[in-house]
Amino acid sequence: MTVCTFRWALVDTASWIVRFPPAATNVVEGKNPIVWMMDEAVKAGFNMLRLFGHGAEPPYKLQISPGVYDENMFKGMDYILEEAGKRGIKLIISFSTNWGNVDSKKQFVSWAKDARLEDDFWINESIKQMYKDHLQAVLTRRNTFNGIEYKDDPTIFAWNIFNEVRCYAEFCRTADAAFEWNKEMAKFIKSIDNNHLLTTGQEGFYGWGCPTGEGTHPLDESHATGQDFIRDAGIPEIDFAAIHLWPNNWDIADDPKFPLQWVRQHAEDARKYIKKPLVLEEFGVETENTDDSRRKLRDPVFKSIFDEVSDSISSGGALRGAMFWEWFINDNAPPSIHGVNRGHSTWGIVTEHGRKIAKLNEQAGTVPKCTPGRDSSSVESSKPDNQYKLEGCCDGDCNALYGDLRGETFQESIAAGAGECCRSCKFANIRARKVVCTGWSWCPCGQCDGAKQGTCRLKKSKNPFLPSFWQVGQGQPWVSGIPGDSGKLLSPWKCHPTGVCAYDENCPDFAESIQCVDRGCGAARFDLWSGAEVLVLSTNSMEKPYDAANPPDVTSAAQCCAKCRSTKGCNGWRFCPREEGCAIYRKPCKDFKDVLGLGPHEECAPGGKNFPKFMCTLFNVDTKNLNPVIGDWNVYVSGVIDPRINQKLKLG
Repeated sequence: MTVCTFRWALVDTASWIVRFPPAATNVVEGKNPIVWMMDEAVKAGFNMLRLFGHGAEPPYKLQISPGVYDENMFKGMDYILEEAGKRGIKLIISFSTNWGNVDSKKQFVSWAKDARLEDDFWINESIKQMYKDHLQAVLTRRNTFNGIEYKDDPTIFAWNIFNEVRCYAEFCRTADAAFEWNKEMAKFIKSIDNNHLLTTGQEGFYGWGCPTGEGTHPLDESHATGQDFIRDAGIPEIDFAAIHLWPNNWDIADDPKFPLQWVRQHAEDARKYIKKPLVLEEFGVETENTDDSRRKLRDPVFKSIFDEVSDSISSGGALRGAMFWEWFINDNAPPSIHGVNRGHSTWGIVTEHGRKIAKLNEQAGTVPKCTPGRDSSSVESSKPDNQYKLEGCCDGDCNALYGDLRGETFQESIAAGAGECCRSCKFANIRARKVVCTGWSWCPCGQCDGAKQGTCRLKKSKNPFLPSFWQVGQGQPWVSGIPGDSGKLLSPWKCHPTGVCAYDENCPDFAESIQCVDRGCGAARFDLWSGAEVLVLSTNSMEKPYDAANPPDVTSAAQCCAKCRSTKGCNGWRFCPREEGCAIYRKPCKDFKDVLGLGPHEECAPGGKNFPKFMCTLFNVDTKNLNPVIGDWNVYVSGVIDPRINQKLKLG
């Protein structure tokens, strides 16, 4: 769900910003144009920008000669990614274009000694290899501002293989040369970067004999451009369909029905044949750049397009976003014939759409409604890659489990899944070049202490090597994790898409194993708290009363001891066996701090019970300072898993 804008020469602009001091580049309201644009994009509600990831006009070239790049141009793109990433703005980036002489089809052809025609670009093997080399150079570029390779940067939403394919040679029609080229390049890109979405970057022209509706062939030669919308967007490596809309360029500006006909036909084809989302990633209407009355003629076109996007999103249609051309950043200078700036009436339509899309995103959340632990196997994100499946949630070094990680939240946003939230934590560290994020928590269902569905909280704890949770268990509404080696401490409770704890293969089946506490558990009637670091406050979720739908994971002291044994860093445990619980609030839960100094407890159980029956707490105990007060009057059963301490204190 996107509201987007397009600025094609952004890299050109950024390249001189990185070369000159702020005094020379802070020219728009005291800011440089990139920072100004990103700040204004946030204010306007834009969540996506599309740009050329290369030069647009001389003398700005990204690739000077085959394999040789202008470092300032690359640094300019680094800078754009860094500033967009700081603000949560996503980017769609094109690798090259059909138009002009800079970083274009014509440029590549000029470097090939054996090329005769411009359309040899699509079939010449040496040119195709040059293009692959270029793709690899961009995808593996390491950002000089944050150290992230482009192929790993979450700021990038998608890549365009090529902007607006044109192939008029006979072999384009008889041998499907441009189509075969797109297939080859799509596979190559995905072999290097499978983290980002990929689309064609084409206008959406249809090929010969394609069954389409009225008004879908705007140019006399549209059948012969080398494009075929349904066929090209159907390439397996293409993640979503994309089209452009240019009534003036196509000499049909006087037909008021055409823009919506064009968009609706492609949306229907995306739904019916391609079965992928559709984005109108470039559209505009020419105006006289000094006549506001002329500009107002584009307002109904923009409004009708944006309304179509909103209606499609609301109804679950294929059309998911629209990007207008082009945002002109200087309000005082005459814009281009397509330019939109803040003083134009069109700007109000654009920003209103931004607010509407933001509201739709908020209402829809990031995943369908679900019940944690019961329905998690059916949870899917709205993005094409399902971040909540086992591979998105538990693989790699995210170390996810059901539970609310303790720690200070320093950043909160909306994420499409547990995997994306985890990556945000990792990239926060990469961007800062130090550990600022020690863990993350993600809310899949919107029942997380008032947090919205999809909420991602990045956290920093005092001791990342002893991860601490208020509660864990299949009934917990939060999914949390600690990336990297520290997270390996969490392995016994790695999350599973069914909500059932997935134990390591070397761990016993605790629910069926030990029936009584063995002497090695050091069990006795005492409250193990003083001198102990809490690893997990409760291995059973306390969000709602235990019942058949929300059974506790631990129901005995033996099982609590076994949980401790399976958890790295744990050498002490405490279990509450009392039916009435082991501590009860006398005041409203959210306002009360108990005698132990804990609270307020937003996550406390209904009925006011703080530490209910079956509560199992795991500790890392400082055994040197352990001095338990043992007595049958104590409501807790606790233990220390250390034979020497057990013998010394006569535990177990």
